[in-house]
Amino acid sequence: MIPQFPDSQTRDERVRLIREAIDPKVHSAEHLEDELTALFQSCGKPLVLTRVTYDPRVSEKAGRAVLPIVVYDAGEADFRAEPDNADRKHSQMITAPMISHGLLVDLLEMNHIRKTLGIAMNGELATSFRNCHLTTIQEFLALAIWRNPSGIVPNYRTMAGKKDVDWQFAAGAIPVLLEVKFRRTDWRRGHPETVTFNLPRLFAEIGEKFPDANAGFLRVAHVVLVQPIDGDVCQAAQDFAASAMVDAVILQPLNEVGGAQIVVLGKSADLVRAQVQESRTFHRPGVVPIIYRRPSR
Repeated sequence: MIPQFPDSQTRDERVRLIREAIDPKVHSAEHLEDELTALFQSCGKPLVLTRVTYDPRVSEKAGRAVLPIVVYDAGEADFRAEPDNADRKHSQMITAPMISHGLLVDLLEMNHIRKTLGIAMNGELATSFRNCHLTTIQEFLALAIWRNPSGIVPNYRTMAGKKDVDWQFAAGAIPVLLEVKFRRTDWRRGHPETVTFNLPRLFAEIGEKFPDANAGFLRVAHVVLVQPIDGDVCQAAQDFAASAMVDAVILQPLNEVGGAQIVVLGKSADLVRAQVQESRTFHRPGVVPIIYRRPSR
């Protein structure tokens, strides 16, 4: 079903929903609600939660029970793969907790990362959290796979004429530039009712943000996909990773069967693998269905 968010919500209602998404023996729902509400208020957003209960046919297709998932209003317009225009071929609307509304455990993880790494949500970060919310969540999650990053600078610009890179930090003694791209349109890949996503576009607008290879930084592109990784995506990533514009590429699929697994490619792949690890405090559900609101035209 499409999530229906209430016009108003009490703290007790939010606490009950948060408790459903966590292990209450480990975490306090009341404490987490206080933190999330304060975070949202500081960025000018209301925190509104609800529960998504999926049609039994979703469980049948997944081959396992798909339990209700707690989501929140991300404050973004529902994602549209293409404009909702009945006269346009392939027009279609879709929704999922990673495409058009927020998955509560991802928000909880992002808040944990923010506190652990001492990152203040102000300035450009607060603006992004408010206006480009789901992408900002993925930027924090991508940063957190690195082991003990230090000297973290968000929205870092290497030189005049370049665009900002999402993160600059040190991994051990290695200065790293990390650009994160959340490719929501990747839902199209392999879907029979729509056009196939142009794979090279997965890596567009990344290389232009990085300096030349001799600038002393390890330049890493972290590309968050919706669908599982396949051979075509790996080949496109390898082609991009072989270019002079980047030193390594991390691929992370959100809907990978058995849990998201990162893949690292490129000439500095071994160096990056030694510096990253996959670990979370608030674990994602095993299945996060994508709902297609109506057929393509």
